[in-house]
Amino acid sequence: MSKDIITLESKAQQLDEAAAKYSAALSTEKSPFTAALVLAQGIKALRGLLTDDIMNEIMALADTPLGFMTDKKDKGGYAPKEIKDAIIEASLRGFRVAGNEFNIIASRFYGAKSGLHRKVIHFPGLTDFKETFSVPKFSQSRDGAIVTAKATWILNDKDGRAIRQELFPGEREFAIRSNAGSGVDAIIGKCQRKLYAAVLNQLQGIVTPDGEIDDSISTEATVVTESKEKAQGPEPTEGTWEGKLTKVERKPYATGKEEEGWYFILTIDNGWRASTLSESIHEQAEIAVGLDVRMEVKAGKSRGNFNIESFEVLKPQQEKTATEQDDLPME
Repeated sequence: MSKDIITLESKAQQLDEAAAKYSAALSTEKSPFTAALVLAQGIKALRGLLTDDIMNEIMALADTPLGFMTDKKDKGGYAPKEIKDAIIEASLRGFRVAGNEFNIIASRFYGAKSGLHRKVIHFPGLTDFKETFSVPKFSQSRDGAIVTAKATWILNDKDGRAIRQELFPGEREFAIRSNAGSGVDAIIGKCQRKLYAAVLNQLQGIVTPDGEIDDSISTEATVVTESKEKAQGPEPTEGTWEGKLTKVERKPYATGKEEEGWYFILTIDNGWRASTLSESIHEQAEIAVGLDVRMEVKAGKSRGNFNIESFEVLKPQQEKTATEQDDLPME
C-alpha cells in the first residue's frame, strides 16, 4: 500500500473521530455558551483536517448519486472551498458524505431523503418505525399536491422502558411542489423526505434543513386555513413567547414589483400569532409544528401585530411509557 493511500486513510479516520466528537455540540441539552464554544472548536478542527488532498478526493463525489448532488452540476459546479463548509455541516449533523445523504443548494447544506431516513431508523433506541401516506391531492394546475402522512415508532429509553410515540399531532398534511409530469411515486418520495425531517426534529429537538435539487428551496409549510378563532389566554405582549407551535401560514404581499413577496405567520398553542419575512425562520418552523418553541418578538406598528426576532426549538419533554400510554395504538 502506498504512503499516499495510508496518509489519506489516516486523515479520513481523524475526520470521522472529529465529526463524532463535536457533533454532540448541536444537542440542545448543552448550555448555549458551552455548545457554541465546542461547536466552534469542531468547525475549526474539521477545516484543518479537510486539506487540499482530501478535498481533491471528495470533489470526485460531487454531482454523483454515490456521493452528493448540487444545484450547479450544469453550471460549472462549486469550488472546493464552497463545498467544504457544506461538508463540515453535514458531518457535524451526522450525515455521510457518500450515498446521496445531503445536497448542496445555493451553497448551503440540505438533508436529503436517504440521509434523513437513515438517521431516523438508526436513532438510538428507536424500533418499529412505521409510515403511512394518503393518495396525493393535486392542485388544479398540478404545480403542487397535498399528502397526509403519519409516523409511529417505539423508543426504548436508557432504563429499558418502551415508549410509544407518534409524529405530532397524529396526522399531518404536507404541501409538495410538483410539475405536470410528476407522478404519485415522485410526490410520495418528496413527502417522505419532509416526514423524516419532521420526525428527526421531534426526536432531537434540532431543526435539520431538508431539500433536494429537484425541489424548490422555498418549501411550502403545512397547509392551513385562516383561523377565525380569537387568541386564548392573556393579551400578548412584546418579549419572549414560549409554547407549542401549532400552525405555520404563508401569506402573499404586494412588493410593488411584478412578483409577489411572502411573509410567514407562526401560532403557538395559546393562540398568539407573530409574523416574519425570514425564510430561515420559516424553514425551521415548518418542520417544528407540534414542538415546544421559544420566540423573541417585538410589537409591530399596528395594535396586536408582532414581528419575530428569533426562533428556537426547545428540548422535547419526556414521553410516557408504553404502559402509561395505552391509548396510543401501534399498527
